[in-house]
Amino acid sequence: MPNNKTTRAASGRGSIRQRPDGRWEARLTLGYDEGTGKRKTLSIYGATQKEVKKKMTEKLRQLDTNTYIADDKRTLAQYLDTWFAEFIVPTQKPYTITTYRGVIKNHLKPNLGAVRLCDLTTEQVQKMVRKLVNAGKAPKTIKNVLTVLNSALEQAVKAQTIQRNPAKFAKIPAVRVKDIHPLSPAEIVAFVDAAQDSPYYAPLMCCLFLGLREGEALGLAWEHVDFENCKVHICQQLQKDKAKGGQFYIQEGTKNGQSRILDVPDFLLEILQEEKQRQLRARLAAGPAWQNVWGLCFTDALGRCINPHTLWANFKRIAASIGLPDARVHDLRHTNATLALVNGDDLKTVQANLGHATAAFTLQRYVHASEAMKRASANRMQQFFDDNVKKA
Repeated sequence: MPNNKTTRAASGRGSIRQRPDGRWEARLTLGYDEGTGKRKTLSIYGATQKEVKKKMTEKLRQLDTNTYIADDKRTLAQYLDTWFAEFIVPTQKPYTITTYRGVIKNHLKPNLGAVRLCDLTTEQVQKMVRKLVNAGKAPKTIKNVLTVLNSALEQAVKAQTIQRNPAKFAKIPAVRVKDIHPLSPAEIVAFVDAAQDSPYYAPLMCCLFLGLREGEALGLAWEHVDFENCKVHICQQLQKDKAKGGQFYIQEGTKNGQSRILDVPDFLLEILQEEKQRQLRARLAAGPAWQNVWGLCFTDALGRCINPHTLWANFKRIAASIGLPDARVHDLRHTNATLALVNGDDLKTVQANLGHATAAFTLQRYVHASEAMKRASANRMQQFFDDNVKKA
């Protein structure tokens, strides 16, 4: 039978009672509405008096320290819709917008969408992670899901919508970095020779000898090639909207958001000059049908951008012809980095040329090359000893 006795908190700021349904309720006075003058109250519920007392004590502490935040009654799904519309769509790149939309639709809403924002716990987030693991989702996919959720909830904390971010302490499975497979010197020679007759020879050579990403190579414009000073400005990339029927577009900036200027070896400048002449002939042949609106260096016969899948298919055919059927276009970039490090380029130069955010990332990614560098350093020490100390 319900206990009708009411317990009051200090200074009359709250009271605890047992409801007719058996649950316990605490009511706190939050102050008075500045417009109407009416008293503002907060009700807290629990299964036992002890539970409610604990919750009330915490709320009183928050009120005393000015850290109290009223519970947001929206579901996580409702909050994500608002956050996505107000903070992601106006500020992010199309590729990021499409990616976030997919994560919210396919993972966050089905697993956590019905939970009220104010009730979301780390345990619930961790349960979602476990569910995704059991469903066979890749660690990188799970990491992306948590990245989106964490970003959304951090914004809620900044806006004082919630006190803490429950996704912050969720554990994710380790993301295994894929092994890289740079081409050997002999394979580089064979690849260059096999690619010479390909219509995609020039962009492939830019990937190999400048270390460009595919989107950077296919997004390279003639206005960013300085033939006189032997430099290229890498400041944009060709991207495609991930939505169904999405169109190609030029994205300003690179993967890490920063542009970079690269020195171009003479032989590659000659390849680019030949490509420019080839494109001029194609433009004259196409006449009014010419469509190179972005002034790209690498286009098809009508001036349209090259589809990355087309570049990939041609690369795979060339690679297979020299006995490398599993090679990827991105391996050309890895080859460039490995060659630079093994041949003695300093780490900061390689980092800058590749457009990595930090030298630590470059070192971690190409640890095999750094091992070769350390061995070469030891050999130089040995040579110095043999030539100078040992003879003394």
